[in-house]
Amino acid sequence: MGFLSFLSSSQKTANIVFTDHCIRYLELKQTSPLLVSSMAERRLPDGVIKGGRIVDEETLLFILEECIDEWKIKRKPVRYVVPDPFVILRKVSIPAEIREDEMEGYLFLEIGSSIHLPFEDPVFDYSLLASGHEKQEVLLVASQEEIVDGFKRLLEEVKLKPVAADIAPLALYRAVLHEKKASPHEHTMLLHMDEQLLTISIFHKHEPIFTRPIPLDGPVKDDEVVESYPVDLLGDTLNEIEKVMNFYRYSLNKGEQSVSKTIVSGDHPRLFELRQQLQDRISIPVELLSLRNVTTFNDEKIQAGYAIAFGLALKEVQLSETY
Repeated sequence: MGFLSFLSSSQKTANIVFTDHCIRYLELKQTSPLLVSSMAERRLPDGVIKGGRIVDEETLLFILEECIDEWKIKRKPVRYVVPDPFVILRKVSIPAEIREDEMEGYLFLEIGSSIHLPFEDPVFDYSLLASGHEKQEVLLVASQEEIVDGFKRLLEEVKLKPVAADIAPLALYRAVLHEKKASPHEHTMLLHMDEQLLTISIFHKHEPIFTRPIPLDGPVKDDEVVESYPVDLLGDTLNEIEKVMNFYRYSLNKGEQSVSKTIVSGDHPRLFELRQQLQDRISIPVELLSLRNVTTFNDEKIQAGYAIAFGLALKEVQLSETY
């Protein structure tokens, strides 16, 4: 599953991730052995992107144009990530007689009638999970067309060539697989925590089964962040994580399956504290994602905040046919 593809490209592709607080860029020089040629980050002023939605397009365009010149990627093919608040995952049962080449049309007709989404203009992709005599189970990945097209138009405006839109949980999972921290038989929970958003996603058999973005309260101002956050930030966050684990076990799997491993990633200043406190509360392993199995062109260490951009770049590498 690769979510949405717009164009094919044989050129080296830039990979860009937008969040509410920054733009990150990463590019591979080669895929065998894996070598990162360049990566960069540009902070965004407050309110330019809010909750994954572009609010101040004029300022964002100006900043992005500066980035394109600085990073020397003008007119390059580019992949980007759809913001987590606008990504929906649903398991959908469809009749067994629907052939594979008919599934997209069937899902298109059912969205809005038997399949309800929280927006009216969805774009979607799907993956067949299981087939039976009467029913087939499909994983539906959907987003809001306005959001996907908004970022696509923005990139085209600065003379880039969007070739694909992906979802962050898939990109992050590629990075996790590259670091050999997940296997298909495990129920792996990914916790990606940036300055303003925690995204919880759960994978099984290399498929994203569940995702939930949770906004984090409190502004982030560099070293002041620990003091400026509410005292109960981590307590509330840990409670939400445990709720998701219970929902996955009892509501989605009727008590028969549960999360077996947790991987923590991101650039939140209290990420290490989150990992330790979560490990104290649950009995399964809680590991911190470090990008160690990749070499950079200048022998630099890839910081944890680049995990999604790196995973997006791994679309060039055929690690697994499942994604």
